Amino acid sequence: MPGIVVQEREPFEKALKRFNKVCEKEGLMSELKKRQYFEKPSERRKKNKRKKNKGM
Repeated sequence: MPGIVVQEREPFEKALKRFNKVCEKEGLMSELKKRQYFEKPSERRKKNKRKKNKGM
């Protein structure tokens, strides 16, 4: 779990922005979106296959 140290007299909004940036760098947000609902293995394979074909 990422963490940041909030400096004295640092606005909350600025600290929150830094925290969100750290989370984005570590890929947590994309992982959360991916795991938001269960995806059956067959659906995952179909999705990956479509993704590969789209790139061609």
